[in-house]
Amino acid sequence: MDSALPPGADAEERFNNFWKENGVSIFVSLTIAAVVVIGMQVWRYMDQRAQAHTQAAYTEANTSEKLVAFTLDHPKHPLAGAAYLKIAGDEFASGQFKQATEHYLLARDRLSGTPFYERAVLGAAVSEYMGGSEEAGISDMRAVLNNPDNLEVTRAEAAFNLAIHYIQKQDYAALTEIVNIADTFSEKDIYSLMTRSFRTQIPEQK
Repeated sequence: MDSALPPGADAEERFNNFWKENGVSIFVSLTIAAVVVIGMQVWRYMDQRAQAHTQAAYTEANTSEKLVAFTLDHPKHPLAGAAYLKIAGDEFASGQFKQATEHYLLARDRLSGTPFYERAVLGAAVSEYMGGSEEAGISDMRAVLNNPDNLEVTRAEAAFNLAIHYIQKQDYAALTEIVNIADTFSEKDIYSLMTRSFRTQIPEQK
């Protein structure tokens, strides 16, 4: 791939140029991967709680249109939350970030008390950010990161997304804060590992 950088560009310039050109696509790819994994987990969890006829209706809802119809037929059922989470994930993957935000919020309202509530909250925050509401998205991602009641893996994913944002903005003070928080997370988590690796990009840390 051709680069606009001069041949003598240093490592920091090359790194920043890489994230400028590829950060959004990497960010979206990782989020889509998380959506697929979480979707499978939601199904297994909800499958254990659903009544047989409702479960069958959910299983048959294999398109976005059918999923929407399912939520209208079972508005208060926990599987409606799973349906909205799936709809939102599909919309996010296709770049419909504003619609994804709306459906993540609807999923959130129906997944309270389940392990997937915070996933819906983070999905809404990331979709908000990608949809152009940058300030609100950053604020909501920070709320996920700073909530000790959230799972560490969810907080680590929020940290990674915030780190990418601050690298692109070259806000190294904020990046340092995020990396320091990531240092407190499990060394085995991929999002924590990637976020901690960004410490080398903080000028005073070199």
